[in-house]
Amino acid sequence: MTLGGPAGASSTMATYMVDQGVNSLRLGYATSVAVILFSICFVFSILYQIFVLRRDVAGGTSRMAG
Repeated sequence: MTLGGPAGASSTMATYMVDQGVNSLRLGYATSVAVILFSICFVFSILYQIFVLRRDVAGGTSRMAG
């Protein structure tokens, strides 16, 4: 809606990727941006899962309730 806002303030990496791929027809560059975005999300999610699993295992019990 704001087309990037003042000086690109509302532009995100995903909207930048779409802009480069669709509007500028720089498909290889947009693919590179997509791979970088995927890598950042993947690393973040792995680190988050490690943190959450460590916290859940530390507070768990040693035998099943039943």
